[in-house]
Amino acid sequence: VYKIWADMIAFDRSTLADGEHHYAPFIGRRANKQYKMNLPEVQAKYGDRLKLHERLAPAIAKLMGDEIFLVIVDTEEELNQYYKEMMETC
Repeated sequence: VYKIWADMIAFDRSTLADGEHHYAPFIGRRANKQYKMNLPEVQAKYGDRLKLHERLAPAIAKLMGDEIFLVIVDTEEELNQYYKEMMETC
């Protein structure tokens, strides 16, 4: 990430070769809501594509959500499905 940032400052472009492209959607969920997809279901569905799951401190959670998730998906369709499933409440 720092290499890309430095390239953008110095050259106005990245000098890294293009690699695979993925989406990394972030979700912040609130503790006071009941979501249809619970943590074990998220873990089972996304497995090693689930890159981050944390419960945040109250001072940070107010802005970002009490529980955060970050996954890696390959397509825009998967991205949209992820947002829909993760935010659907009971």
